[in-house]
Amino acid sequence: MQRNTLRNRNILVSIGVYILLVLSFSGTLIGTYAWFSYNARAESHFRGTAVSKHGDLRVGIYSEKELTDYLDYGLERDSSNTNVYRGSVEGLQPEQISYFLSENGYATNTINPVTSGTRNYEDVLKLHSYPTALDNSFINSVAKKNSYVYIPFIFSATGEETKSSLYISDANLRSDGELKNSVRIYSKSELTNFVFAPNIANDSYDEVGGILNLDVNDNYYDYQGGKEFAYGEFENLVYKTERTATEQEVDNHSTFNAIHKEGVYAVDLEQSVAKKSYFYGYDSIFNKEKAIAEIDGGYNLVEFTVYLEGRNKSLDNSELYHYFDLDLTFEVGA
Repeated sequence: MQRNTLRNRNILVSIGVYILLVLSFSGTLIGTYAWFSYNARAESHFRGTAVSKHGDLRVGIYSEKELTDYLDYGLERDSSNTNVYRGSVEGLQPEQISYFLSENGYATNTINPVTSGTRNYEDVLKLHSYPTALDNSFINSVAKKNSYVYIPFIFSATGEETKSSLYISDANLRSDGELKNSVRIYSKSELTNFVFAPNIANDSYDEVGGILNLDVNDNYYDYQGGKEFAYGEFENLVYKTERTATEQEVDNHSTFNAIHKEGVYAVDLEQSVAKKSYFYGYDSIFNKEKAIAEIDGGYNLVEFTVYLEGRNKSLDNSELYHYFDLDLTFEVGA
């Protein structure tokens, strides 16, 4: 998936994101857990360089909160826009990114899987928190800022007065196991906004409704009032007309893989239709060169959110102590 060819009048920027994640279950006093809780053992790491026939591309961060100790972290404060902080010409270092995230309340060493809920490809992203047992209030919740990574980049093409298109030309995602399948990236600018999956080639979706086992005390799909509890959002929710007569054992019990309890009405998984969260695959972003912003020599804000989609079934118990790292490459052309 690596691409080395450049068009005329372009700028290649490589920004690497390195996150080591260790998974542990998060319990409450009533013995339930959400989806997963990941503890990062390594800081988020972003690197950037820029070369152009018409000048350098500088990358900075826009911070709503004043970074009072910015000099201690080797940052420069823009004299014209004091909300903008830049690193050296080589880019932004891990400790600088971590400092920004920490000061603004975003994830630095812990990332909790969240869900986007029902959305189309280019809807504005609204992240929701994870569910707890027998509770659907998470559908209308707002995910805590410390559950995901959010970086508002400021791109400036030095010497450029006319607008040029900015592209994500490549993303190299590596992980243990299947964790990489749940990684989602949201890009937002004045030009467009969208979610894409850097490990999935084709446009696809995550179902945002289903049955789960969130009770650590048993291996059954959760149930209430004699019926399985349906989490999330559905176009059509159908229950079977007869109670489960015989329990069928399953291998590798997990949040998504459990037993239908005897005597309980099960959700009819063939007749029910869950709502969906649509995302682009990397073929739509890299091969078709979908522009994510138009930038010039001024202050060009492009916001990135990196999160784990908790409804993706790759986030099961087998992902204990797994990690992922991600490299993003940006390209600017006329």
